[in-house]
Amino acid sequence: MENDESGNKFDMNDLNVGDMINSFKGVANNPLSKFILSRTFDYCEKDNGNRLEVGLELLFGKRDNACMKCRTLSKVISFIIKRGIKSFGTTEKELEELMKDPY
Repeated sequence: MENDESGNKFDMNDLNVGDMINSFKGVANNPLSKFILSRTFDYCEKDNGNRLEVGLELLFGKRDNACMKCRTLSKVISFIIKRGIKSFGTTEKELEELMKDPY
């Protein structure tokens, strides 16, 4: 715990969480992000799943192939995740380990 200018105690980790929330809000409130995210929930007849699930399966090596739309969306998801990883102070390796657990 540290003290601010007025003598109030605060935890440095709280500042990081606030920054992370603001970063997420910036991405989530972006009109292009909203449009892309809305497309991820479309069902893909060719790949028998919603595009987000198929894209994540491609990204984390649980699927070898998919239609062009799902592969393209996987690349967009990858870009967004990599940007988010930096904002949340973690690594790709840590995320990959986390994603191995189905729950």
